[in-house]
Amino acid sequence: MENSEITQGEIRDGRNFLRRLLNRRMRCVVKDERIFIGTFVCYDKQGNIVMSDSEEYRRFQSASEAKQDEERRIVGWVLIPSHALVSCHVETYPDLEGLILESMPSMPAANSTLAE
Repeated sequence: MENSEITQGEIRDGRNFLRRLLNRRMRCVVKDERIFIGTFVCYDKQGNIVMSDSEEYRRFQSASEAKQDEERRIVGWVLIPSHALVSCHVETYPDLEGLILESMPSMPAANSTLAE
């Protein structure tokens, strides 16, 4: 077995871990440095994340001043593609307060079949 292969047990563990995070507030950072804070409601086989009640925070350089400003925008539902995801931080999880996930756990390929 190669090191890059994922066992069925590892897939099941990853899924169970993500299921425990459902309906928790998460802070997700994407590659263009935007931050989304919302309620984690689902994920798919490709590792995309869907959040509800989300807010987007974006930092930008102020033209008139040499300091950075932050813009907040309410976006509601948001889908974050796994390829754009840099990190996720669980903001409200009683057992794992402050847990940081560096990228999403590896998910099986779209054409693989899993026995639940």
